[in-house]
Amino acid sequence: MKAETIIEVVDELIGEVDAVGSTHIDNERFENLKVMEDLIDAMIVHINYASKTKDYPQYSMAKIGQHAFDYLKDLAGYLTEITGETE
Repeated sequence: MKAETIIEVVDELIGEVDAVGSTHIDNERFENLKVMEDLIDAMIVHINYASKTKDYPQYSMAKIGQHAFDYLKDLAGYLTEITGETE
């Protein structure tokens, strides 16, 4: 399954998260945002777990681990860039 398809399904299940300036709608979207955060947190935990195999002697395990580790480093850099914070 392609990532775009999964994103469409998740967006449909969770709902929109962008504020529109209407209290009723924004309250619902705030709850959607919290659900999305929980999902992202869970996915990062999975990727972090996968990164633990980056130094394994088995090629396939090291490949997955290194890819996951590199992704987490890129994600950390992106988050630092958009927040302007180092901690």
